[in-house]
Amino acid sequence: MSPIPPLSIEVSTRRRACVVDTDLALSKGGLPVITRICNEFDIWVVPQLFRILDETEFIRTTLCPKSCKPENNAKASEEIPPHFIGDILSDQKVAFQWEAARIETDIAGLNIYWMGDEKCESLLPKHKHGDQNLIQRFRVLTQSLEKKLKIQCERQHAKRSQDLANTHPPQVSYPDFLKYECFRDTAALATALSPVGSFILTRYSPGRKPKNRSPDMPEICKRLVTSGIPLKRVQMYAVERDYWAPVWVRTGMTELMHAGFRLAIVYLILPNAYLIHLENCDDEDLTATDRKVSVHWWDEAQAFWYPLEFQ
Repeated sequence: MSPIPPLSIEVSTRRRACVVDTDLALSKGGLPVITRICNEFDIWVVPQLFRILDETEFIRTTLCPKSCKPENNAKASEEIPPHFIGDILSDQKVAFQWEAARIETDIAGLNIYWMGDEKCESLLPKHKHGDQNLIQRFRVLTQSLEKKLKIQCERQHAKRSQDLANTHPPQVSYPDFLKYECFRDTAALATALSPVGSFILTRYSPGRKPKNRSPDMPEICKRLVTSGIPLKRVQMYAVERDYWAPVWVRTGMTELMHAGFRLAIVYLILPNAYLIHLENCDDEDLTATDRKVSVHWWDEAQAFWYPLEFQ
């Protein structure tokens, strides 16, 4: 009788999609957070993250060649244009952290993924290669949200113009434009991934506010409100607390919490996203379809958020 071969059992569970907000990714604790939770979730970022990092590297090495080395951080902070320090990057050391991670580590090994305009410009997890509609869904939602933001901006400007004659639209700085793009694509990415249970992970800086001031909230939440998307802060359910607490302990995230780093979860609900069916559309059809109906995809959007606190 031949020996019985060893029995091997593999348990595979569907990984949730964690969309890391650029505000978190470019903060001091952003990369440590990602490296801790990358084995628990599929980490998604927007392509603008790498664009910002690449442009920062270009400025640092081309325009400020004397500040290329990490030991010259103080000099680098002085020479790099101020809008890249503070407005976009919380600290120049963040750029060095990401630079080292991209050189020394396989980004795909960290389960970090992103979507571009085409599949060849994207890095998708293996289980997503079969979702032929994912990138088209992301593109439609991105263009749809851009149209919604444009309409919202025009309404706000028209309202201001009623009180101020000859008012001109305010000039938008390059950092503000990058932030706008990051917000737009983060929201679209989270909703495009919503069928697998996605959430946005961002940072949260609680502070005491006077009674007549609005409570603190993450930066992405402020932009959601400005965009006309209803937002509500909710309490974490007990079942959610039971889910998050073991994950945070298992991944060592509690260490960052003890160090004063605070995170928040944002859920973006878009029921209409499930109605996008573009499997057989080519680029020409996509443009025509998007131009016709894109604004309405965000009509019933809702957002909810809560800080990750376990006390």
